[in-house]
Amino acid sequence: LPAWSPYILWPIYWVIQGTVMLGVWVLAHECGHQSFSESELANNIVGTICHSLLLVPYHPWRITHGRHHNNTGSCENDEVFAPYHP
Repeated sequence: LPAWSPYILWPIYWVIQGTVMLGVWVLAHECGHQSFSESELANNIVGTICHSLLLVPYHPWRITHGRHHNNTGSCENDEVFAPYHP
């Protein structure tokens, strides 16, 4: 390969890899919402596998993400909204 090829091939690889991992994340997210399958067991198995590929623990994420959806828009209870308090 020519000396310049890494400057072209690596960015192409990164885009492809990012696209694939985005697809894994979408599956993992749907499993966390228990909407990938009608089976809770299937959702949890696929979710655990997908989250493991992403290096994110599935069940803690599923639980806190569920709390986030239950408290969306609440400045007091939403875990994602954390204003600065000196």
